[in-house]
Amino acid sequence: MTRLPLIAAAAAAAALACAGCSANPDDGQDRIWEDEALEEGDAPTPGAPADRSDRVTMIAGEYRVAGVDGAEVDLPHAITLSIDDATIRFVSDCVTGTWRYAFEGDLLATRGVSEEACERAPYPAEEGLQAAFDAGGSFVRTPANALLFTGGRHTVTLFSQ
Repeated sequence: MTRLPLIAAAAAAAALACAGCSANPDDGQDRIWEDEALEEGDAPTPGAPADRSDRVTMIAGEYRVAGVDGAEVDLPHAITLSIDDATIRFVSDCVTGTWRYAFEGDLLATRGVSEEACERAPYPAEEGLQAAFDAGGSFVRTPANALLFTGGRHTVTLFSQ
């Protein structure tokens, strides 16, 4: 009988400890910029999302896909990915994928563009990459200067070429 009040007290303490937790993706307005270095004396401005052109500049470029879902890409060929001001496109041998994108707050919304299918089945790394960008998500810069995209339950690690 004395265990019940202890369990109730522990549950109440856990609820209070997590009162500041939030699953709302709109919290933390500039999540995409959270690891960007600030000039000495600068401070981030809460609630002031970056301009779209700044975000496009951050992600635009030519990349080598180094990892998918935390695993190194180990294929007989490279997977490359290009991002311009409106399109994300990857090429992996004969498997390709293209998405149009737009920023919605601090998240990247994507819409797939249909393309002809390859004769072979996609490798797991190609499937994970496609699933990540189909879901949309967000980019962050890693300490190793990689661009890490998280979409749905998938991650894609990109290095500049």
